[in-house]
Amino acid sequence: MIQNYHCHKSYSNILVADCPASYDDYFKRVVELGHNVISSVEHGYQSNYYIPYEIVNNYNDKLKKQVEEGTLSGSEYNRKKLKFIFGAEAYWVKDRLAEYSKIDKKTGKIVSAKDRTNCHIILLAKNEEGRQDINEVLSIANIDGFYGQPRIDIDLLLKIKPENVLVTTACLKYWVYEDIDEITKTLHNHFKENFFLEIQYHNTDLQKKINRHILELSEELGIKLIFGYDSHYIYPDDSVERDNYLEARGITYDEDEIGWYMDYPDESEVRRRLREQGVLNEEQINECINNTNLLLDFDDIVLDKRIKLPRNYKFNGEWVGDKSQEWRDNKLRELVYSKWNDIKHTISPDRYEEYEKGIEYELDAIIGTKMSDYFLIDYELVRIGTSNGGVITKTGRGSGVSYYINSLLGFSNIDRFISPVTLYPDRFISKTRILKTRSLPDLDLNLGTVDIFAKAQLEVMGEGHAYPMISYKPLKTSSAFKLYAKSQKLDFQIANDISAQIKEYEKALKNADDDMKDTIDLYDFVDKKYRRYIEESKKYQGIINAKSQAPCGYLIYDGDIKREVGLIRCKSESTKKEVITTVIDGMVAENYKFVKNDLLKVDIWLTINNIFKMAGVKTPTVPEMTKLIENDEKTWSVYKSGYTLGVNQCESSFGIQCCKKYQPQDMRELTSLVAALRPGFKTQLDTFLNRLPYTTGVQELDDLLKDSFHYMMYQESIMTYLGWLGIEQTETYAIIKKISKKKFKEKELTELKAKLLNGWIKNVGTENGFTKTWEIIEAAAKYSFNASHALSYAYDSVYGAYAKAHYPYEFYAVMMQHYADKGNKDKVTAYKKEMFEFAKIKEGSYKLGLDNRKFTIDKKNKVIHPALSSIKNFSYAIAEKLYELGKNKYATFEEVLVAFRVAGISESRIEDLIKISYFSDFGNINYLLHYLNIFKLFFKNKQYLKQPTKESMFKNNIDFDILRQHCQSESPKNFMNIDASAIIRDLCENYQIDTKFKDMLKMRKDILGYYDIVDKKYQRYCVVEDLNVNYSPKIMLYPLANGNSFQVKIKKAIFKKYPLKRGDIIKVVDSDHQYKMKKVDGEWVKSTTEKEWWINEYKVY
Repeated sequence: MIQNYHCHKSYSNILVADCPASYDDYFKRVVELGHNVISSVEHGYQSNYYIPYEIVNNYNDKLKKQVEEGTLSGSEYNRKKLKFIFGAEAYWVKDRLAEYSKIDKKTGKIVSAKDRTNCHIILLAKNEEGRQDINEVLSIANIDGFYGQPRIDIDLLLKIKPENVLVTTACLKYWVYEDIDEITKTLHNHFKENFFLEIQYHNTDLQKKINRHILELSEELGIKLIFGYDSHYIYPDDSVERDNYLEARGITYDEDEIGWYMDYPDESEVRRRLREQGVLNEEQINECINNTNLLLDFDDIVLDKRIKLPRNYKFNGEWVGDKSQEWRDNKLRELVYSKWNDIKHTISPDRYEEYEKGIEYELDAIIGTKMSDYFLIDYELVRIGTSNGGVITKTGRGSGVSYYINSLLGFSNIDRFISPVTLYPDRFISKTRILKTRSLPDLDLNLGTVDIFAKAQLEVMGEGHAYPMISYKPLKTSSAFKLYAKSQKLDFQIANDISAQIKEYEKALKNADDDMKDTIDLYDFVDKKYRRYIEESKKYQGIINAKSQAPCGYLIYDGDIKREVGLIRCKSESTKKEVITTVIDGMVAENYKFVKNDLLKVDIWLTINNIFKMAGVKTPTVPEMTKLIENDEKTWSVYKSGYTLGVNQCESSFGIQCCKKYQPQDMRELTSLVAALRPGFKTQLDTFLNRLPYTTGVQELDDLLKDSFHYMMYQESIMTYLGWLGIEQTETYAIIKKISKKKFKEKELTELKAKLLNGWIKNVGTENGFTKTWEIIEAAAKYSFNASHALSYAYDSVYGAYAKAHYPYEFYAVMMQHYADKGNKDKVTAYKKEMFEFAKIKEGSYKLGLDNRKFTIDKKNKVIHPALSSIKNFSYAIAEKLYELGKNKYATFEEVLVAFRVAGISESRIEDLIKISYFSDFGNINYLLHYLNIFKLFFKNKQYLKQPTKESMFKNNIDFDILRQHCQSESPKNFMNIDASAIIRDLCENYQIDTKFKDMLKMRKDILGYYDIVDKKYQRYCVVEDLNVNYSPKIMLYPLANGNSFQVKIKKAIFKKYPLKRGDIIKVVDSDHQYKMKKVDGEWVKSTTEKEWWINEYKVY
C-alpha cells in the first residue's frame, strides 16, 4: 500500500497560484484507491487544517456506525479508516534574518535585501507536540521570517524536537544551495531516523539527476527513502482545469513543468513511472513506497470541540485565571446590578419589577450556561476602548440588542422593554440552545474605531492570546463564471449579460441575514436560458483563490495561539496593511467552539459622533433619540423628501423610492421598512409600501402580529406565533431555523404540527384556519428578518436623518470630509449636489488665499467652503501645499506660477485650478490658460530657460521678433541668454479672449464632476445633464437658477426638430405638469395622482 502525504489543494493558491483541486476531490480519490491518508500539506503553510481533519472524522464516524450496525467488520474498519496527517511544505532559507547589499536594477542604488532562495521541505507531525512545533516555526516564519513568502530557516528547524516530526526533502526545490549536502547532513544528524530523502517520479533529466544524487546520499549517510506524489490534481485530464485556472490568474509554468506528473495515480502506476524513469531498482522502489505507510503509525491528532471560552484575562487590572466559576458569576451579577442602579432613575418606578425580572431571566441563562466570562471580557475591552477614545455604536447589531444586559454593559443603548417591535432575549441566548448545541453567544461589537478596541482586547487577553482571523477567498458564483467564460471563450455579450445578472444576485445575498442566505435563489436573478453556463461554471466555485484579514473576526484564546492554532501573514482589505492572523477562519472557529470576537467597523457611527461633536452637542443615547424624533416632522420629512444620502439603509435609488412612497413616521414603521427592503419580502413589498390593508386571513394571528402590521417580516413574529401555540420560548428560534433550512425529519415535522394544532384548537376552539397559518409560517421562515437587527439598522438610519434635519451644515461638512478622506470623490460630489437641493446650502469658493484643506462651515453666508481633496487628482498633501502658498502675496500671475512650480505643484493641477476659477483675481479662465501654456514653454525644471531652440519656438508659434527683443545673442539653432520673464509678459499682454459661459460650465463640470453654478438671473435656463431617447425623450435638467435637478419629457417630434445632447444649455419657453400614463393590464391609463413635467418649447444655446 502507498500513501499520499505530499499533495496540494486549492488552499495553496493563497501563497502561490497552483491548484484547483479540493479536499473533497482528494477524499473521494483516497477512498476510491483504498488509501488511508488525508494530509494538510500546502505550499508554505499548514492549510486551514481543521477542514481535512473534519472530513476524516466524519468519514470514520460513518464507518464506526456501520460497525455498530453490524454491516462492517472490525478488520474492515481498520483497513478503511482514514488518517489525518498534519503538515506543510515549508519554505526555508539558511538564515531568515540575514541581510545583504545588492544593486537595485531600476535605480542603480545599493539596497538591503534578504535571501529569496525559498527552498522546500516537508514537515509532518507525528504527535500533538509535533503539530504545535510545526505551528510555531511557521508562525515565526510569518512574523519575522517573511520576505515575499514566509521562510523558516535552519535555526528554526533545529529547534523542533526530532521525535515529534517526520521530515522529507520534498521536491527539486530542496536541492538549490551549493552546500545542500552539508545542510542535509546537519538535518539528518538532528532528525535522525525521522529524516527522509523524497523520491519523485517525473521523467525529466533534472529529476533523474536529483534521484541519482539522492541514492548516493542515501548509501553514504544511511538516510531512508520515501516516495512523494507532489500531486496538484486527481486525474490526468484534470490538467486542463488547472491550466484554465492558471491562465485566468495570468500564470504559466510550462517550462518548469514539462515532463512532470502532477496527478494522483494508484500504486501500480506509481511503480510503472518509477521503472520508466530508470533510476531506482526494485528494492529501492519498494523501500520508498513502503515508507509512506509509516504515517499510519503516527499518534492520532485530536482537535476537540469543547467550548474554549477564555478563563484567564485581565479584569479591572487583575488576572483572573485562578478564580472560581462562582466568583465569575458573582462578579457579573454585581456588575450588572451596579449598572442597573446607575440607570434605573431614568425608568418609571412602576416598571422596576418588570425590568428586574427580565435582568434575572437573562442572568439565569448566562450563569446557567457558564458564559459569564464572555460578558466580562467584552465589558472590559469596551470599557478600556471607550476610555481611550474609541467609539462604539449606541444601536448595536444583530440579536445582541434583544438582551437588556448587553445594554447595561455598554454594548448598545437599545432597551428591549420599550422597543417598538417585540424583542425576545431567547433570540440571543437560550439556556436550552446553548447547552444542547454546546454553542457560544454571538455578540457583534459595532465600532467606529476598531483599532482602539483591538488594542484594548490585546490588553485584556494578554500578548499571544488575541489575533485577527484569516478570511479565505473562494471563487464565488461571479468569479467562477468569469473563469469559466474565459476558459470556454464564451461570447462577450452573453458573458456580460450573465455577469450583470449574477451581480444582482450576489448583491441580494450580501444584504441577506446570515440565517437566510441559503434561501436566496440564483435563478430568481439569472435568466433560465443561461442555466447551462452557470451549472458548468460551478466546478470552479469553491476554489480557494486568495486570503485577507477577516473584516471583523478576532480569535481570543487562553492557550498560545502561535503554537496551538498557527499564524499567517495577511493583508487587511480596508487598510491594505500587512497583519498577522490565525490560519483558521471564522467558520472553523465556530465549529470547534473557539471564541470569535466580532469587532465590526461601522463607519456611520464615526460620522454620527463627529456630526454631533461639530454641532457642540453630546450624541444622544437611543432612549434620548427616541424621544427627540417622536412626532418630529423635520426628521421624518427627510425620508419623505428622498434626500437620504448618509441615512443608513435608504441611500440606494431603490431605497430612496421606497422611502418616498412609504414615508415612515415613527420607529415601528421605519423598522418595518428596513425589514421590508430585503429581497425575500419583494412579493409583498408593493402592498406594504402603499399601506394597503393586509391580513393573514386569521384574526387571531393578525392580533399577534400588530407590531409588524400583520406581516411575517420578523423571525420574532414566528416566535410569537409558536409561543402562542404552546412551544417553549427558548425552543422557538431553533424551530424557525429548521423550518427555513428544511432540516426537519418527516416524523419530527408531523409531531410538531400535531402539537401546534392542539395549541391552535385550545386557543381558537376549532382547527379552522390552522393550515393556512402553517403555510404562512413555512413561507415566512425563509425570508423573515431578525427584528433586533432591523431595529438596530433603523436607529442607525434615524440618527442620520435627525442629524441631517437639525444640523445640516455639520452633517454635510462631516460627510463630505469623511468621503474625501476615503478618496471617494463621486460620493462627495453627490453630497455637494444634495446639500443645496435639501438645505439650500451653497458650496463656497475654491480660491487662492482661502483655506480649502478641509470642508469649513460659513453659516452667515449659507455656504460650506469645499475641500480641494474632494476633487479627483487632488490629495490632502496638495491641499496643504496650496494653503501654505496662499498665505503669500503675489503681484502677478507669473509670480504665482513660479511659486507653484517650485513647490512641486504640477502643471496639470494648475490647469485644473484655473478652470475652477481658483486664480480669478488674476484674470479670466481663457487668459490664465493661455498664460500657463506660454509659461510652460519658458520655465522648465523649476527655473527659466536661458537658451531655447529656434525649432521649439517655431513649432509653438512664438514670435521671433519678441524673442530677439529680449535675448543677448543668437546662434543658428538657439536664442542665447533670453529674459524669459519679459518674453512671457509680452506674449500675453494683448491676449483678450473672453471665456464663454457654456465653456466655463463645462470646464467646472469636468473638474468638479457636477454643475455648481446657481444664480437667479438665469431663470428658466437649464443644462442637459442626461437623456434617454428610447421612448418619449426623458431629459435630466440642471436649472441654473436654483440647482435642483429634475426630469422632464419632450415629445418626439419636438426633440427631432431641436435635438439635444449632454452639456447643452436650453431656455425653457413653455412647459406644463401632466398626469402620468401607466400601463395597466396591457393598456395605457392616465394616473389620477402622479404627475410629470413636459416641455413644449425650448431654445438651444
